[in-house]
Amino acid sequence: MALKRWRRLAAGLACVALAAAVSACSASSSSSPSSAGSAAASSGGSGSASAASNLSGAPVVIGSMYPIAASLAAFPDLQYMAQIAVDVVNAQGGIKGHPLQWVHCDDKGDPNVAATCANQLISTDKVRALVESVGLEGNVAWPLIKKANILNWFNVPIWPEDGTSPLSYPAGLGIYAHQNVGLLVKQGEFKKVDCLGAAGAFIGPICGFAKAGLASKGVTSFNVIAYPPTTTAYQPYAAKVVADGADAVVLVSADSITAPVLQALSDAGAKVTVLEPSTSVGSRSLQVAKQDGIPLRVAGSWAVDPSMFPARQQMLANIQKYASAVGAPANFDTSSDNAFNMYFGILSLAAVMNGAASLTTPALQAYIAAHPVATGVAPPLAWTKPGPVPGSPRIVQIYGTPQTVSSSGSLVSESHTWSSGFPASPPALTCCTS
Repeated sequence: MALKRWRRLAAGLACVALAAAVSACSASSSSSPSSAGSAAASSGGSGSASAASNLSGAPVVIGSMYPIAASLAAFPDLQYMAQIAVDVVNAQGGIKGHPLQWVHCDDKGDPNVAATCANQLISTDKVRALVESVGLEGNVAWPLIKKANILNWFNVPIWPEDGTSPLSYPAGLGIYAHQNVGLLVKQGEFKKVDCLGAAGAFIGPICGFAKAGLASKGVTSFNVIAYPPTTTAYQPYAAKVVADGADAVVLVSADSITAPVLQALSDAGAKVTVLEPSTSVGSRSLQVAKQDGIPLRVAGSWAVDPSMFPARQQMLANIQKYASAVGAPANFDTSSDNAFNMYFGILSLAAVMNGAASLTTPALQAYIAAHPVATGVAPPLAWTKPGPVPGSPRIVQIYGTPQTVSSSGSLVSESHTWSSGFPASPPALTCCTS
């Protein structure tokens, strides 16, 4: 039922947001094309010129649209993962001998700015594809994506087109990932679970996915606690969790917000186990969990344990190699789903572009159809068969693998087994042992 309600809600939200963007752009000067253009230009290109020194010709341009800072979702570190991945690609020969270039536009979580951003990336920057575009304004880009007939690669599923368009190639579950928190719980282990997130259209459906995933493990007492979207003071809501007597908590937020919420729960003395999909955690929240001893369990869409997954080990080696060249700060996020989406999204898209007969969308799609995408940190991705999420056949990676926080603050995988909390899902599988 939660899935059906969300499809109707998302469709309505998409129409409302798009209409608001068109209306505001024609009546307001708060988001001018020049401001969005400068945002794209300021983050454009790879981090170090040396990686592309042996390449020639016009660059092959790809781009992303997401908010650097916004009240509901913010991704301040993604640019560094993008630039590192671009440097890796260019050091390995670029795209058919041409340098790869990545550009970004900050949509600020605002539909007005998002409409301008999408036009900037597609019409002015002439991106060949969008990659790891994430945030709550992606619906505004879809009409332009379809008109330009370009790929939306490793996009985060939020809006109806993310799950239905043949131009959509999501690598994870996006807002549906909370269904997999049930994988982290033993039958009858928890009696009362609170779901904590920002008030608005998203918290109900997403907490509903978590509730459905936990119901199969005997959780019947499930309460939603919403805080104002613009708040930075989470203590009163952590106090509600304590007063509620919950023994487990699910958080609906991105890493930049999950971290202070975890801190508030710790400060309030909440004796809870935190159950999260990997969409809600990253380096910041892992640091808080480590320093405060918070029991945190994660249903990982990506394998983050380098001791068990060689592809993650190589990813960390490349981060160490290129981080300073791209100006990455110390302790920037390298563990969240979005960090993985960006890094492996760019690497896998480059492999597709180099393997395809040309860079036209039909040629890229033909190559993708014949070559499942194997990242080494998640089950292979193949979009030739529909996934099991009702109404969203393009969502094909529906698996999670249980992870916990080690004493060093890193996520540790329990095994190489991946399973799903969705009904009618394929059986569990083993992945990425070499």
